[in-house]
Amino acid sequence: MNRKIRSNSFAARLTPAQRDELFTALAGGLAYREAGEKIRLWVKENVAAGLVRSRGTREYKLSEPMPIARWYHATAAERRYEVAKEAALVAQAHCPADYDEQARRALGQAKFLATLEGLRISDIAILEKNDIAREKLALEREKLEMNKREKRCEELREESRGFLQRARAGEKGGNLQHMIDLALEEIEKMQRGEA
Repeated sequence: MNRKIRSNSFAARLTPAQRDELFTALAGGLAYREAGEKIRLWVKENVAAGLVRSRGTREYKLSEPMPIARWYHATAAERRYEVAKEAALVAQAHCPADYDEQARRALGQAKFLATLEGLRISDIAILEKNDIAREKLALEREKLEMNKREKRCEELREESRGFLQRARAGEKGGNLQHMIDLALEEIEKMQRGEA
C-alpha cells in the first residue's frame, strides 16, 4: 500500500524513525496536542540539522490535532493492511488443499474471539502472524536438524567405505575395530533418534 506522504504535511518534515516513534506514542495514548508539541520540537531540530526546510509562518499548524489524527488513523489502517497482506502471503505459501474452507473457519473464529475478548480483528491478525512466525521458525530448526543428520549420515557412509577398504586391504587390529564399533554405535543411536 505504502501511502505517499504529501510534501506539505507535517509527516514529510519528520524522519522515518520519528514517524515510527510518533505512531507508537499515539497508539500508546499520547494526546494529539502533546503529539503536536513533540512534532514542533522535532521539526525545529530537523530544520537546524538541515534535514528539512523552514516553512516560516506555517509552523503553527504543526500542533493542530486534526491533521495528526488523520495521519495516525491512515497510518494505522495502512499498517493493518500490511499485516493482513503478509499473513495472507504466509497462508498461501502453506496453503492446505481445503484453503477456502479453513480460511472461512479461521475468520469466523477470529470474529468470535474478537467479540468475546473485546479485541479488534487486527489484534487477532497480529497474534496469528506471531504464531505463524513461531511455527515457521520451528520448521526451520527442524529442517536444519534434518540437514545435520543427513550430513552426518553421509559422513558415516564415507567412514564405513574407508573402514571396508582398510579391512579388504588386510588391515587388522584393535584400532580399526574400535573405530568400526564407534561408527556402528552412532548409527544405532541415529536410528533410535538419540543422535
